[in-house]
Amino acid sequence: MSDKATNICLAIGAGAIGKAISGYIFSSLGFETYLADVSKAVVDDINRRKGYNLNSTFIKNVSGLLIDDDKTAEIAMKCDYICTSIGTFGLTLLIPKLIEWVEKRTTMSDKPLYILLFENDTECDQLIETGILNGLGYLPIWLTIVRTSIERMSKINIVDNDKFDVISENFIPVIASKEKLINSSIFKYNKYFDFVDNVNAYYYRKLYTNNLGHAVIAYIGLQRGYETITIAMSDQFIYNILEGALKESCAMLIKKFAFLQNEIDNHLKELIMRYANEDLNDSLYRLARDPIRKLGRNERIIGTICECYNFDIEPKNIITTFFYALKYQNNDDPSSKQLKDILDSDGLNGVLQKICLIDKKNKIYGGITKWRTEFLLTPQM
Repeated sequence: MSDKATNICLAIGAGAIGKAISGYIFSSLGFETYLADVSKAVVDDINRRKGYNLNSTFIKNVSGLLIDDDKTAEIAMKCDYICTSIGTFGLTLLIPKLIEWVEKRTTMSDKPLYILLFENDTECDQLIETGILNGLGYLPIWLTIVRTSIERMSKINIVDNDKFDVISENFIPVIASKEKLINSSIFKYNKYFDFVDNVNAYYYRKLYTNNLGHAVIAYIGLQRGYETITIAMSDQFIYNILEGALKESCAMLIKKFAFLQNEIDNHLKELIMRYANEDLNDSLYRLARDPIRKLGRNERIIGTICECYNFDIEPKNIITTFFYALKYQNNDDPSSKQLKDILDSDGLNGVLQKICLIDKKNKIYGGITKWRTEFLLTPQM
């Protein structure tokens, strides 16, 4: 790739999102695009083939880098955008390197740099901002940190043990802050970005619908003996609870974020179709893994239940999903064992207080526990 390119993107993370979002968007826009990762096998594969397959399309004009390479630091000094798709834990590990890069850039120029966080975390922008501020004592005026909401579902497809390709649904624009990106070079590309005033609303729409729906299908589907999402979606019992849970959540989203009814209806209709996408057909074990996190106070199940009660909506189907999540067991998932240990020693009360952070005095505690008897009496098969 030529150093004469006027627009450069350094994408940290060459997994499913890194390739389906960062690599796809910026290579399509003609940017000089680099995918940096900790995996030498992934990086070598990109460079050997000079790209990767995204569904039936070969994504070219991208280069792979190891995050700790000198070349990566060199690109970080001159790039226009740094994108991340490495999760909250990965972001924490990345902060020292961002501090190093930002500090060095400060001595070289005041060229604007946008850090686009393609992460499922409402506080990732604050994490990065605070980390850099604590490390440097200041935030450069040329630095803009942007949280986004990613809708596109994707998964890695390993071919012949050395080709790390991606299977993804049709592209869905990245939802990003209009205010923070209005002066950027990508603001004109509304084919790839949906610039909005309130990213939070769309992030929570994704958490309380997309992610909630995955939890419904995974936790109930596994109990009914299924292994993949497509097969589980054909079960009418699961479909009914899924539809009910999403309708409860959507009623809350309209009240909380003032979404239009037709907008939510269209989102729900499309979402149901997307879950049944046979090309993705995700593993239910993958969707169910780490139940301790997914039963957290602000997460997809408990978070939605709490918000529903805040708006006087009875979330019966979402609570049903909660009880199914308590049944999840997977010897290959340490979080599953931790959940079982808490259940065995402290029962439902222990889960609600220790994992969900819901005290007995909270009205939501009573709202959840009152459905327990009905759940136990309802035929599950």
